[in-house]
This record gives sequence, structure tokens and C-alpha cells, in this order.
Amino acid sequence: MTGHDECKLKFVELKAKRNYRFIIFKIEDQEVVVEKLGSPYETYEDFTESLPANECRYVVYDFDFITDENCQKSKIFFIAWSPDTSKVRSKMVYASSKDRFKRELDGIQVELQATDPSEMSLDIIKERALKLKCGLTMMELSSKVGAPLGLTFMTIECEDVISTRLTIFQDIQEGTIEELIIYRKKDMQDAKNGLRNLGFS
Repeated sequence: MTGHDECKLKFVELKAKRNYRFIIFKIEDQEVVVEKLGSPYETYEDFTESLPANECRYVVYDFDFITDENCQKSKIFFIAWSPDTSKVRSKMVYASSKDRFKRELDGIQVELQATDPSEMSLDIIKERALKLKCGLTMMELSSKVGAPLGLTFMTIECEDVISTRLTIFQDIQEGTIEELIIYRKKDMQDAKNGLRNLGFS
């Protein structure tokens, strides 16, 4: 399932021109279409009140925040809204179409999935935005954990928190895929210990 051309056009306007605070998308007749455009002056509360309580939606939200260094920043969030009270079929359709649609929106910086308003509260949005500032490169991470051949890294850049998936290829660890998820830099030692337990020095 692909997005209507208007979806990409409005996203570019949000990203480049900041014409909108948020865009709400819905799936209609096997296509993702724009349902609502939030003006730059609308608040986060205005946005959350625009979401249907019992139906799934995709959202792009342009979040402004101030860093610990007192710098004004913004991050573009992609939010998959799938409330517990929505229909099972709707949840399945939105879940299966999400990644393909998101790839059409070049410039998404943070992804969030929510089944309840508490999972996308303003505090959570702020926390996620502040985490994703700068951070370890793949090479730096590789040297820290002593990565063997066959280990791949998918790294989200961050400051004090890192979300990194380490995947050992299927043909290396007895035909299985082993994964470690590192959430904080302080957990690097845990990652090294985990790799050692999997047979890597």
C-alpha cells in the first residue's frame, strides 16, 4: 500500500517550509491519504485531540524543544497510532503498511508507536527528542564491543542513550540469529559480556 502523492507533498512542506505542526494520515480505499493538517500554531494537545479514539492513524509531528545546552531544536516524529479499542483488521492493515509508507517520507527522525494516549504523552515525546541528538558511530561502537566478522549494526544516533541492534548472521551462531539491544552507553559492558557469552572474544 502506498501513499497518495499529496502525502509526500505535504510532508515536504512540513519538513522544508514548516507550514504545518502535524499531519494526520488515514488509509482509505487501499491508499494512504491526508486527513488533517495542523497549523504551526496548534499545540500538542490540539494534535492529540484530533486523533480518533477508536481508529488507527499515522501521524507526522514536528516537535520543537530546547536542549540541555539551551539550544532550540526540532525533530520530526512518525507516530503509529493504534488504539486498543480499534478493530483488529484495521490494526493489521495499518501495521502491515507502516514501514512501506514511512519509507516514502524521507526525513523522519524518530518513530513512536502508541496504543494509548499515555504512550505518546508530551513527556515521552520530549524524552525521545532529547535522546536523539548525537552519538556513537558504527565504527566507534564496533571498537567498543570488539565486533567479530558477521556482526552488523543498525544504530540510531543519540547522546546519553543509544538504541543499537546487533545481529549475528544466521550462519554464524549454530544457524540462529542472536540479537542484543543496547539502550544506554553504560550498557556497553553488558553488550561486551553478552557477545562473550555467545562465543565471541
